Amino acid sequence: MDLHSLKPRDRVRTVDGAIAEVVKETADGRWILVRYIDSPSKPELVGTEDLCDEDELTDLIASMS
Repeated sequence: MDLHSLKPRDRVRTVDGAIAEVVKETADGRWILVRYIDSPSKPELVGTEDLCDEDELTDLIASMS
């Protein structure tokens, strides 16, 4: 997935099936900060933020921009 096409508030799916909302891009463009909205396999992630790279994301679910 091309991280440069993502904007804050976009929702994406991770490789493990979680849904996350884009918070912001990083300065280097290789990572993106996301907040987990839903995570069936790891419910403890919901509400937390983490950095993801393009290999961790599978697709754009909804563009909110």
